[in-house]
Amino acid sequence: MESKVESPVISIRSIGYGYDISLEELISTLDTDINNGLSSVEVKSRIQELGKNEIVTPKPSFWRIYISPLLDVLIRVYLIMIAIMLVLGIWVEGIISEITFWLVMISFNMVLAIFQQFRAQKKIDALLKLSPPKATVKRDGKPDEIHASELVPGDIITLSVGDKIPADARIIQSSSLMLNEASLTGESVPVSKSSDGKQIISGDTPISKLKTMLYMGTFVQMGSGKAIVTHTGNNTELGKIASAMSEMQVLEIPLRNRINAFGKRISIVMLAFLFVKLIIAIITQVMEGSFSFETLAIDTKDSILVAMSVIPINIPLLVTVILIGGVLNMASKGVIVKELSVVETLGRCSVLCSDKTGTITLSEMHVKLIWDTKNYYGVSTNNEHQQVVANLHEDDTSTYLNLGTNQSSKVSKVEPGSTLELIMTSAILNNDAKLVPSDPTKKNSNDFQIIGNPTDGALLVLATTQGFNQDSIRERYLFDRNYPFDSSLKRMSGIFKDVQENDYMVFSKGATETIISRCTHIGDETNIRVLEDEDKKIITSKINQFAQEGYRVISLAYRSLQDLPPIFDHNEGTERDFFERDLTYIGFTVIHDPPRTGVKDAVANLDSAGIFPIMITGDAPTTAATIAKQVGILDPEEIVVLGKQSAILSDEDFFKVSVFARVSPQDKEVIVSRYQNRGDVVAMTGDGVNDALAITKSDAGVAMGITGTEVAKESADLIISDDSYISLVEGVREGRNLYEKIRIMIFFYLAINLAEGMLYFSASIIPDFYIISSWQRIYIFSIIHAIPIMAILFGPSDKNIMKLKPRDNDDIIPRQLFYAIIVFSSTYVLCLAGIYAITYYGIIPVNNINSTGIGGSIPFSDISDNPSNMKQAKARTMMITIMYLTESFVVLSIRRINRNMITGSFDSNIIIWLSVFAGPIFHFIILYNNSFAKLLNESGMELYLIPLSFIDLFIVVVIAFTPITFLELFKWNRRRNNIQF
Repeated sequence: MESKVESPVISIRSIGYGYDISLEELISTLDTDINNGLSSVEVKSRIQELGKNEIVTPKPSFWRIYISPLLDVLIRVYLIMIAIMLVLGIWVEGIISEITFWLVMISFNMVLAIFQQFRAQKKIDALLKLSPPKATVKRDGKPDEIHASELVPGDIITLSVGDKIPADARIIQSSSLMLNEASLTGESVPVSKSSDGKQIISGDTPISKLKTMLYMGTFVQMGSGKAIVTHTGNNTELGKIASAMSEMQVLEIPLRNRINAFGKRISIVMLAFLFVKLIIAIITQVMEGSFSFETLAIDTKDSILVAMSVIPINIPLLVTVILIGGVLNMASKGVIVKELSVVETLGRCSVLCSDKTGTITLSEMHVKLIWDTKNYYGVSTNNEHQQVVANLHEDDTSTYLNLGTNQSSKVSKVEPGSTLELIMTSAILNNDAKLVPSDPTKKNSNDFQIIGNPTDGALLVLATTQGFNQDSIRERYLFDRNYPFDSSLKRMSGIFKDVQENDYMVFSKGATETIISRCTHIGDETNIRVLEDEDKKIITSKINQFAQEGYRVISLAYRSLQDLPPIFDHNEGTERDFFERDLTYIGFTVIHDPPRTGVKDAVANLDSAGIFPIMITGDAPTTAATIAKQVGILDPEEIVVLGKQSAILSDEDFFKVSVFARVSPQDKEVIVSRYQNRGDVVAMTGDGVNDALAITKSDAGVAMGITGTEVAKESADLIISDDSYISLVEGVREGRNLYEKIRIMIFFYLAINLAEGMLYFSASIIPDFYIISSWQRIYIFSIIHAIPIMAILFGPSDKNIMKLKPRDNDDIIPRQLFYAIIVFSSTYVLCLAGIYAITYYGIIPVNNINSTGIGGSIPFSDISDNPSNMKQAKARTMMITIMYLTESFVVLSIRRINRNMITGSFDSNIIIWLSVFAGPIFHFIILYNNSFAKLLNESGMELYLIPLSFIDLFIVVVIAFTPITFLELFKWNRRRNNIQF
């Protein structure tokens, strides 16, 4: 028994693709019986050796999920500082209570980061959902329905309409088997499969051409079949995609990289201040002979507390707050965000790749015109949604098409026995779609929902709404066999027995070039003539005219046979070739899938924003070009490039292409990679399993909510609920606004903390000198560092945001914005230090108003951080008042950084004005309301701020707006030179 198990397992592992050897050799290699299947004992052995038919992907490690979020630079610096403080606590009392606040802040950020990272791990789970739970299999000679996970290579499975393929398998035999492989191959048209699996196919053949193979995750749309399982679990094509995605899943989040880069820079600056201060303190103590380990510990503790008060630990938290607000806004516009970080990524994108059908177009096919080899018939829709047919002169066709579908026109009756009736009959019979009433409660309603191919559905709607009863027609024309649509042949045919005439009818439809090449005559049974070369030229000319205007043209033909010939030895090609020749051409239909309303404006918005829109489609180049031109993606002089050329084009040519046609999943990855290698931020839309890798690889992966498969949705960072290109562009707009808020929020904290940090550290070098008290530092940090920023976080979005250039992979604080920070911070710190010095040294004297209403006497001290005298109390009050004014009003200057302060404030709302004035109003209440100031002092919050005279306030206001004025002058200079922040 052991040897019996060993041999087939080794053979199973060596079967390769499963389609590049003969069917007999495959059956022998898998050691199975195509009539009786495997035995239960053999199945258990193979499951034990090969595992279950499940897609298993490596789970992220504990370190990856829970520890990695702790490594954000700002948090890391705080953890190091706290660790040092804990060690210093051995020699200095009271340190634990002083760092409790910072521990709470860090813990909150850690928990938030861990939760966000854990959510990201759900992305791969949707692949498992594509594995169907049940499979019909032959075991021990008997049919059985089992859980799909119990399948093994060598199992014999049977399939019928609606079944999902439970594993990769090779066909043994089938009948009219058609599979929907769109989720795996990207082909929108169902694929017909071989009637047997005898054909040997080379190993480098693409999946879409493998007529003998079935693949996990696809489903049967028509026919039935029996197949032998070749690969299960991770060895399936779907499993390979899952494995590749799990490997790509470890990529860093762009926003985290940017926050880390920013945090690293600001941490280096603050730590440099800290070490310089310590070195100076040590040198001073050594020179004075007072150096000891205890004094060093105290100085280190004070320096670290100063550093912690100026390093903006709340930036990661506020970034999350901004993103969550953006998520809610985007959800209201049909954009569902799964990953917070991708919101700002979408806002930085410079290349937007999207599908055509359903995204740029409505994916609602409508027959607009019919030509019956003599006359044109325009199809319109009246108020009751009843499609009607009107006779048109050829010269009027273009005018009619331009009017749209909701135009009234003269009704023309479909005469019995006419070519038009034959076209309608063909549309009903040679059709794979089904119609379901949109509202089953309404009788005689002509409003339908199409199930199946949209093109077939459009033809079926046309025939049905003309009063053609499908059941009556099918009773007259009995189905005999059909030849499904083949993407290489570009046609489909059906053979029916006409019980009324007692003969057989072959109905064919498809691309004009393939149908007309099979025709020898033109007309109908009552008026038929030989199809001349001149006729072909005329027909081709007519069709080219409509194709160039963006319409899909489907040609129709038929053939009448008295009897059916014998079967051609199971040679399907020969048999099909026989029935699809000597056809009679009966006309064509002009079908329109209109662009969505507003797409052209959305594309124009992208152009003004400097974002390059690219259409990526599986459609033919002519159709793609026409639609792209209609919506403004393709310029008249540009050409459409096939997807397979994306890898071989030169950079100069490649980066000019705005439309790629006949694109495969691999082509999408190439397109994304080439733009990313250039430094662009790429957003990519998709809807199938085949799109998963490209979606994951892109910087912002977008899935379609309606047509998207589960795996595409779970692989994506965003989901467009209505599949609309307009919603996608609105998502870009919102992302840009959010990214701008993040940048300006970081600007705010970096600018004020840099200035305050220089001030605090410079003052701490002076022995036994406290520029402000610990309570005053908390007063500044907890209020004026927190309230004004609300104007940026919750203010209205910038309506002109789409007029700015893309950010791409710029630093979160690019060079020009960094220069603005330097201009503001340097003038700000000089103003703070200047007002403090001239007040401290009595140049601005203490007056009578300063000595009143202080809420209690000040316990002056030279050994604590209380003010040493009235001059220092006033100096602190003057400086803190300037802080409250400058840091409140600077948000009006920076919230629209590319405009001046006045015009940038035109769109201000109540939130902005409250955020700007709340801090100063609260501060002035403390200064001039003696009872309130006394209450704060008695509660333990010893601020010791004093009232200021009118002259003091005038000086304070002038100095407070000086840094803002310098910033405005710098902004004006940048605007004059067309430089964007």
